[in-house]
Amino acid sequence: MYLFCTTRHGVSGKELQRQLGVTYKTAYRMGQQIRDLMAKAQNFDALLAGHVELDEAYVGGRRSGGKRGRGAPGKTIVMGLAERGGNMKAVVIPDVTKDTLRDVVLKNVKPGSTVSTDELVSYGLLTNDGYQHGVVKHAAKEYAYYDYRAKATFHVNTVEGFWRLFKASVRSTHIQISSKHMQRYLAEFTFRVSYRARVNGMFDLLVGAL
Repeated sequence: MYLFCTTRHGVSGKELQRQLGVTYKTAYRMGQQIRDLMAKAQNFDALLAGHVELDEAYVGGRRSGGKRGRGAPGKTIVMGLAERGGNMKAVVIPDVTKDTLRDVVLKNVKPGSTVSTDELVSYGLLTNDGYQHGVVKHAAKEYAYYDYRAKATFHVNTVEGFWRLFKASVRSTHIQISSKHMQRYLAEFTFRVSYRARVNGMFDLLVGAL
């Protein structure tokens, strides 16, 4: 558990096998059990509030000269919700339709909160649900702007940074993660982000979740 709390890019089954001197099957099972503990230790029922950044990503799959980004085949669709200066959530989603994204936001973000997104049309209904919604237009090379009426700076840099780290970790540490187990790995990374200010207390949180 200590290794999982102190790493940045995660711990592979092979690394656990090497460090602990057990079989790969045992190491892999231990890793998944620790990720389940990391999920349990997080208060996923608590709503995010304040200013929350939203962004979906496509993770995994094998690509050889094919399409990248939205609509890329063989990838798992995931959605990240980053509370500015606070907690992080990430979930596997079936698609990026308005109904799906709206449902995730309603279940995880307190009404009345400020939300930042990119220009994906599916986010367009959030204002009707009581959220103060700011759109960053990446296609126009806009990455942040200050709204004087809302008195807020809108950007999705935090959540995009989370996805860059997660994808880099998948490529370098885990090579590939199946859709079946993706939520476990997301929980591992959101645990470290949410409790980044309590580095010395992460291990205690996991022990308390046993």
